[in-house]
Amino acid sequence: EKLLLVREGAEAHGPVISRAEARRRLGIDENSYLVFGMAESKHSLAQSAIHLLAKTRPDARLVIVGKVYDIQEDAKTSLPGRVSDEDLHLWLCAADCAWLALENILVNQGRLPHKIGHFRMYGIPTVTTATSEAPTLGDPGILVADYTAEAFATTTTQLEALTDENRSASRAQANSVFDWDRVLAPWLERVRIELQRRSSN
Repeated sequence: EKLLLVREGAEAHGPVISRAEARRRLGIDENSYLVFGMAESKHSLAQSAIHLLAKTRPDARLVIVGKVYDIQEDAKTSLPGRVSDEDLHLWLCAADCAWLALENILVNQGRLPHKIGHFRMYGIPTVTTATSEAPTLGDPGILVADYTAEAFATTTTQLEALTDENRSASRAQANSVFDWDRVLAPWLERVRIELQRRSSN
């Protein structure tokens, strides 16, 4: 009764639009298989993985948003750097899936990276590692891979093709886990009970 763990919630930056519309606004190929990443995880692993994935999916392309210092752009990797919230929203709407390769080190253990919630609130299937809390969520849109480029490429081929319909279903499931109202409900109830207790004393 002394400790309450409150998971961090997540939300989309605006109405989730179709991938086709998002790609039109970004000026990118509507037919590519777009893998999205954000500057936190192992970029060299992701870059190696996209080249492996491209052997079976020649249309595969990796986009990593944020400050990246350990890799350079190439034919399969785009690094737009830091972007506005509006452009971040478009990239998330445009993506087919997201990668978050977390190394098994102390800072990554037993936590749920905010980015996973962010990806799922956009309905994007996510491939990550077993390091964090993610495998305990029971979310069919989160697949766990070993911390290797080969595993990320292979696991990505197992993802169901993203459609507007299953994206909506994924967002509904993510809302049940990451919606701020739901996340804060236990804390608000505890505050209500404590205030009631104090007012009756």
